[in-house]
Amino acid sequence: MTDKAMNDLFEEQWNEWIETLSFPTIENQKNIKDDISDILMKIFTMNGKECQKTIDSLNKEVSIIDLTTIPTPDDSDYQIQYSLVTLGLNVAAHSLGFTHGRSVEKIKCYTLDIMKKAVKYLNEIKEKLCQDYDKDFILHICKLVEDEFKIFNGGKKTIKLNKSYQIKVTIQTLTYAIPFFEKLHSQYIKKNDPKNILIDNYKSQVRNIFMGTYTQCKNETAANMLGDTLSNAILSSLKRDLTQTIADSFSLHNKFPSKLSLYAKVMEDLFEKKDFGMYIRFINDTNTAMESWIEMYVLDYCMETEERGKNRLEKQANEILEAKVEALTKCVNKMSKTTKNISFQVWLQNFFKCAQEIVPFSETVFNIFYMKEVEVTNFIEFEKKLIENLEKVKKNLASIFRTGNLEALNSLDEKPHISIAKNILGCTKRCPLCYVICIKASDHPGEHSAPYHYPLGVAGVHDEKTKELVLETCNVLSVGELNFRNYDTHHKWHKYKDYRSVVEYYKSWNIVPVSSLQASLYWKWVFSQFSKEFAKYHVSSCSKIPLQWKIIMEEDVKNSIKIMFKDTS
Repeated sequence: MTDKAMNDLFEEQWNEWIETLSFPTIENQKNIKDDISDILMKIFTMNGKECQKTIDSLNKEVSIIDLTTIPTPDDSDYQIQYSLVTLGLNVAAHSLGFTHGRSVEKIKCYTLDIMKKAVKYLNEIKEKLCQDYDKDFILHICKLVEDEFKIFNGGKKTIKLNKSYQIKVTIQTLTYAIPFFEKLHSQYIKKNDPKNILIDNYKSQVRNIFMGTYTQCKNETAANMLGDTLSNAILSSLKRDLTQTIADSFSLHNKFPSKLSLYAKVMEDLFEKKDFGMYIRFINDTNTAMESWIEMYVLDYCMETEERGKNRLEKQANEILEAKVEALTKCVNKMSKTTKNISFQVWLQNFFKCAQEIVPFSETVFNIFYMKEVEVTNFIEFEKKLIENLEKVKKNLASIFRTGNLEALNSLDEKPHISIAKNILGCTKRCPLCYVICIKASDHPGEHSAPYHYPLGVAGVHDEKTKELVLETCNVLSVGELNFRNYDTHHKWHKYKDYRSVVEYYKSWNIVPVSSLQASLYWKWVFSQFSKEFAKYHVSSCSKIPLQWKIIMEEDVKNSIKIMFKDTS
């Protein structure tokens, strides 16, 4: 029989066999536009008819993000608030038709920045998440737009944006995201469809077995094919176990026994680098920043050299691999005692039951080798070759982690630092006034709290008259009679000491009101060191830094870190 004839026969029998299998179904369609409508109705308290009308008005395909695709604000979408000093000039400009045009241009430029941040978020999903589309992605984008509008309206700009324009920007951003979500869902279906997985991963192997059988393939061929299949299963199992082993080992070495100890290390690193940009990233998104630091510490931990010049990652990978191959070899030896008067299919069934406890398989993998064309007559030679192949598999897979570098660590499907971060970081809620993160565990009972709060100027809080960033902490101001206002207070004045009555989230924070408690030496030094940078970043005036802050010694700053996190020792 020619190669073409054998291949045609294989295709015929493969298709017949595929039709005998049943596969679980995956939801093929998700109405993303309906999800958007439901979420918008809940967020903006719109009725169904009003929501659909608003969506239809912007329901054009958006393939690029630039000033031409940004929604143009109507007069009802924003307000211009003039100061007494500039009122005359603005009135004159308005009479000449300048003010509206400039305002619209500013709003569209700011909106473009918001939508670019949304695009960045979508790209992060594409790079980091191998999963199906989820409604939470829509909620995240809505929250992103809402937060950016809060920032815009909370500043000292004369332009204040109304909710009507927030709705337009939200819908336009989601309109751009719809094709992305649809593609994400389509890729998920394709990747996870059992029939496609079977065809893509195993059809070529089955074809090789089929062709080898018709050419009276020897025991070596069957052993090689089974070895290849075992290799895929061993690698998947190795990666999964290695992730957990690294996470457990990292924790066992008490690198960071608590959230506070991690904070102390990060504070030391920030101090040593003296990079304002790194401080801003830490303050603005502490959770992501801490994850990045943990990733760096995990990499350093994995790269530490242990016995015989091997780093920890390579050593742990080899130990896991050695154990799995040794256990599989024992399975083969166990089968050799029961090979008398049995078929190869029975041998495979018994072997897979034993191997399943070492490297989990799917039932589909078992079925591939049950096809009647695969047969072995000399089990002694077959088992000997299979054991040799397992040793080759061990060497080949060990080479992946031999360098023990970042590329090898990133090859793991589940990243160790993500698992470690979940255990260490705990609660990630931020103080509504200074943005310091809660120090308690995740899902902790009671109120949020932090041992030390930032000077409020770190979060951009400034005096409305002088525009200078505020030096005091929340703790100090919550004692006196001073007032504040922001988006959460609807820009109405509110006493710091009554902060709990603003909204429910403020009530969940316990900011200890102590008149003598000031910012730690550490944050005094940070504020003094980068006072100009903070002022420029928050579009405010430089604060009048006290002389005592300016003369703080670096050694005292280091000691301040130990005091702030003294309970970690």
